[in-house]
Amino acid sequence: MRRAGKMVGAVLLGGLIAACSATDGVEKRDAATNPPTQIAEAAAPGDGSPSTTEEGDVSSRLVLPDDPCRYNPGMRCRAYRDRLASKLPTGTGLMVPAPPQVPPPPSNGGQCVIDITGQINDTVTSQGTTTVTRIVYRHTEIQRWEVSGPPRQEPGIVGKVYSMQWSTIGNGSKDQTNSSTASSGQSHTDRYLRVWDFRNGGGPLTTRLTVFLRTSDNQWVINHANLPNVVMVAPLTDQQQHTGDGVMDPIRSMPGQWPEFPASFPWTESGNLTQVVNRMQSFPIGVANGYAQIAPPAGKGSLTGGAQCVWNLKLVP
Repeated sequence: MRRAGKMVGAVLLGGLIAACSATDGVEKRDAATNPPTQIAEAAAPGDGSPSTTEEGDVSSRLVLPDDPCRYNPGMRCRAYRDRLASKLPTGTGLMVPAPPQVPPPPSNGGQCVIDITGQINDTVTSQGTTTVTRIVYRHTEIQRWEVSGPPRQEPGIVGKVYSMQWSTIGNGSKDQTNSSTASSGQSHTDRYLRVWDFRNGGGPLTTRLTVFLRTSDNQWVINHANLPNVVMVAPLTDQQQHTGDGVMDPIRSMPGQWPEFPASFPWTESGNLTQVVNRMQSFPIGVANGYAQIAPPAGKGSLTGGAQCVWNLKLVP
């Protein structure tokens, strides 16, 4: 009988632990099938309410009939939950990475640096419960195109074709904390941390640039020309971790793919040039579509940055 009693107690404790654990969803991202758009899902609705995406879902915990919190939500209840949390396994904490270092642009080729930061601070009170939502966001990446051989003529293509080696490296994080306090004084905190990292682990990929002199207006036209049936993507790792009231869940990791940045093409230069040196391009966040995962409501946050590109090319008619 004593052993049976222990087993029943263990089952009830296990059920209570499962019921008291808030879960966060997993946002799957595959940039190969829908490049940056899937990455651009907003983390907070425009009306200023707390985020209701799967990552930041502020979900209430289930309460079992024999849970003292159901009848006494004050200090005693918080102490009870603290004792319960101390019995749960604590996972390894996910770390926020440092942004990658930016190298000088190639002497024959181009480089784009996409660097975006943002934050949201929002407070909402509903039915006596005040919820404070805080989000810190950063995304940094470097994409490079380096000319790997002399320009050549190819059948069916106007102008010269430049073979290039494309590579990218980058990382970012989205750190969201939801802290709620009821009128009774009972409080609860959820943290949803997401970290991503991508790079050409297998080495640069071959792509092409086309350059031709347009006689109608004496302008060089510089454009991107993908190789047939070749998708320019780099492997991506997306890690996510939820922490509820200081108790960390295990880290979840998902693979994905990161695409080549297309906004730098096409562009034109004066036909009198034989070489482009330090050609600067600037793309605000709105043009660098898909690289910001948060949409701060008016007056409750900010989002800054964009893409800066530099090109150096020898132009051959």
